[in-house]
Amino acid sequence: MSWKSAASAIATGGETSAVQVATAFTLSVAGSPVATGGPVILTIQAVDSGGQTVTSYAGSVDVALTGSATGAGTVTLASGIGTAPIGDAVAEAITVSLLYSGTESIDDSATLVITFLSPAVITISGGAPFNFGTVPISSSAPNSFTLSNTGAAEAVLSGYTGLDSRFAFTGGSAPGTAGDCGASLAGGATCVIDLSYLPDAAVLQSVTLSVDYHSGVAPTSTTRVLQGTGIAPAYLTISDGAT
Repeated sequence: MSWKSAASAIATGGETSAVQVATAFTLSVAGSPVATGGPVILTIQAVDSGGQTVTSYAGSVDVALTGSATGAGTVTLASGIGTAPIGDAVAEAITVSLLYSGTESIDDSATLVITFLSPAVITISGGAPFNFGTVPISSSAPNSFTLSNTGAAEAVLSGYTGLDSRFAFTGGSAPGTAGDCGASLAGGATCVIDLSYLPDAAVLQSVTLSVDYHSGVAPTSTTRVLQGTGIAPAYLTISDGAT
């Protein structure tokens, strides 16, 4: 028989011929993206030759990790399944391997490669604060801002807060008329949001835009102060000439 390492899109495993045994272990991970500082959950599963969970199996297996990864140790399986958190403070690829010391005939040759990435970090283009300048009341001034993910892990965008009727998405909703940001931003990628300033008074006005996202480790945000100054619109009057 053979075993197969089942993994998500963020981790890969191999496939190797094994001796003919009654039970084998498979490895898989849950958690996306795999970012440094944040654990992923390793699942160890006892399976039969048909790939089905051996629910009658209860035992333990030792987990070994390469590199700087943490979480190695003994994992107990109940009803054929055991889980353990694995983390790494270093951006690197690590290998998970097993060692079974029991007396049963079990194939413990499964290995799994997990690549840990630096967490997502989003930056916003433009000055700090960004000034839309002087804009007549009842008029609007648009500006496009570039969001850059300077990390390697994917950023999952959860929303934009802090805006109001004066500083808003052009067109009324995110990402704005000229924007293209979606629900996520890959590591090293950029996208655009389109905002407009619509003053309602002849004063300096400001808000703090917050771009909220999950870095692969935890929910976080990046902010930018937006400001602009409203002025009374110009009016042209015509009067009779001197008589």
